[in-house]
Amino acid sequence: MESYTDRALAQSPETNRLSPDEREFLRRDAFGLESTTADLIYALIAIRTGDWDERDTTDFGDHTVLGAGQRQLMQTALHSADTLLPRIEALRAWALHGLRTHHDASHAEIATMLGVARSTAQSRWNQIEKRRPDLWDWARGIEENSNVCDTESVGIIVEYADGDILIADRTITPWGAACPAGHAEGHGHPAPKPGVPDQPAHRAAAVGELVEEVGLRARPEDLELVAHGWRDNRCGRELRPGAPEGHWWNIYRTRLWTGDVQVAPDEVTNARRVTPEQLQELVKRTIDFAHGRITEAEFRARPGVEPVWVRWLRDAGYARVANPDLAAVEILAATPPATVTEA
Repeated sequence: MESYTDRALAQSPETNRLSPDEREFLRRDAFGLESTTADLIYALIAIRTGDWDERDTTDFGDHTVLGAGQRQLMQTALHSADTLLPRIEALRAWALHGLRTHHDASHAEIATMLGVARSTAQSRWNQIEKRRPDLWDWARGIEENSNVCDTESVGIIVEYADGDILIADRTITPWGAACPAGHAEGHGHPAPKPGVPDQPAHRAAAVGELVEEVGLRARPEDLELVAHGWRDNRCGRELRPGAPEGHWWNIYRTRLWTGDVQVAPDEVTNARRVTPEQLQELVKRTIDFAHGRITEAEFRARPGVEPVWVRWLRDAGYARVANPDLAAVEILAATPPATVTEA
């Protein structure tokens, strides 16, 4: 079914003035507004029908605790509201700025539009004049150059109650099965300070990659940092002059999330739960690749774990890897994707 966002974009020919990357950023951000609003609609229904007047002792949700489904919806609503509010503030500021700057709207006229006192309208304008909202640039679509590496990466491990985890096969280099991951910039927070662990931008990026790659939603406060450190792994982006080759990684784990798995096929495919035993087999296949026992073509046809993830899964307690094997995998992980060749 076509989303409201897709219909709105199709009916807005002015978006053709944007580059393909800018249109994709617009589509992503607009869909984020749509999906968070939908979450809040479900919350409104629950409130209006009295479902939140007391604890629900019948709905188990995705777990085995009475009231878990109700709790999940409340958590989702809280996260969606926190996500939506600063974006609404930015859009309101742009509207107010346009009315004052381009249409010479007086404080009295704006007060009438909003149904507030003139002093309130003037106060809101003065606040914008003194300091733009945090997401002012987000509304304009001003982001870091997505083709330049920020040397900051995040990953998020989704762990089920029985110890299984969620992985998916990457559809672009570097090949392999991995947990949701990506660069830390471009998720509504200022760029993180290099090398400083567990900043708000990292948590925002982790939950952003989770929903973008596999369609699951988690709250930043429900993430647990399980690993952090520098890795010499290269990505396909350009390096800033003088920047080191590699990334500072922040690896999180979540045991609380909502939604159903829906992959982004341009990034991943074959998303699935794996048991500890199945994960260990995938790690072994990567080790075989690192030692030259299988070719790149064989690895790509039936991938193991993405090389950079082998150490993180070991450090987080999900896999067993001997030090000589890890050293071989680390060399593989540090190889730029475009230059990986068959053994």
